[in-house]
Amino acid sequence: MNGIPEYTFASAFWDIFFYISIGLAVLMIILLIIFRPQKNVFLHSYHEDILFREYKESGVKNRIFSTFGEINNYIKRYALRKSTFDSSVVCNYVEQYDVIQYFVIAYNFLKKPIGVREVTERKNASSSKIISVPKRTRYVNLVVKSVNGVEINRTAVKPLPIAKIRLFALMVSLLAFNIFYILSRVTLMLVGYNYMRVYNKTYWNFFAFLGLILFAVLIYVFTVLRLRKKNSKNRNGGLEYEFY
Repeated sequence: MNGIPEYTFASAFWDIFFYISIGLAVLMIILLIIFRPQKNVFLHSYHEDILFREYKESGVKNRIFSTFGEINNYIKRYALRKSTFDSSVVCNYVEQYDVIQYFVIAYNFLKKPIGVREVTERKNASSSKIISVPKRTRYVNLVVKSVNGVEINRTAVKPLPIAKIRLFALMVSLLAFNIFYILSRVTLMLVGYNYMRVYNKTYWNFFAFLGLILFAVLIYVFTVLRLRKKNSKNRNGGLEYEFY
């Protein structure tokens, strides 16, 4: 009949898929916020080091802490330096080592872990190089990994298992797919019904859908490779984990 828009099976299918995509996008966002499968598992509990001295110099706030326990055999003190632009740590060694490896664990003001850096130094001086930590670091713990080739602690953070990496990559790719699909449908709605009707009847709709699938697959592959690379990345001062 004249004046009544033509509503085909294809139109009904894409409309239903549009609402399914909205539901899936919301679900993926909720799951990523609640479960955070990319979050590393921390193997050491926080302990309070002894504040030895605190002073401010050239706009940089310095807090010097004395260590205790196992780490005190190798690093007796460290300075947590905080400026307007960044935060860093400098460690004071007990003696010179052929090679020393340790983890610098950064915490926020709630004493929640926000990052870890692995440091390796050879033929060190009495103090370490400047070790950058996240800007919002308020506290630090040190965990020794090895000294002169003798392993003491294998790691401070459990690497992400491949199952969690794949799950996180799947959730991210599904979220990206559904968001871009929703945006494409909203754009068609704004353009107008006549254009949408022609679009639904042609192969452009099919090709666009295949393009989104390919896009999601690429995101999945990129995310898996990036997280696996982060797991295996192990160079001087370069190993960095995230907890948020």
